[in-house]
Amino acid sequence: MNGGAGLDPVLSLLVGALGAAVIGLLGAWIQSRREHRRWVRERRFEAHLAFLRICESLTEDGRISAMTGEFPRSLGTPQEVRELMVEITDGHAAVMLLGPDSLERAAAALRDEAAECVRLRSFTKGYEEARVAYISASRSALAIR
Repeated sequence: MNGGAGLDPVLSLLVGALGAAVIGLLGAWIQSRREHRRWVRERRFEAHLAFLRICESLTEDGRISAMTGEFPRSLGTPQEVRELMVEITDGHAAVMLLGPDSLERAAAALRDEAAECVRLRSFTKGYEEARVAYISASRSALAIR
């Protein structure tokens, strides 16, 4: 009987150590998931803001000119127009990679309207609508109330 009594403390120690290890691993996993979600949220914010800034760069004072229908920015040479279109496309690509899908659709609509504004050198009726829809979708994706 003495041999069995010595086994109980060792077994208790092993079970306790195993339990602590499992709880520690679970805690580390939960923390890594939280950090990843925070990282994705930060990257999404940066991508959303950069894309909106690119689209807003069509005007010198952003929304005010878009609402009045004026197009004060001189786009200059065809090369400068191509560079602006590349910036708009790159900004959209970053949003597309980071998602979510609902935001990507709003970004695509804004990209298309911005491209049309560049092509026409004038604001389209849909630009402000697409801009507002994109901002709304961004706020939703980032859980900003």
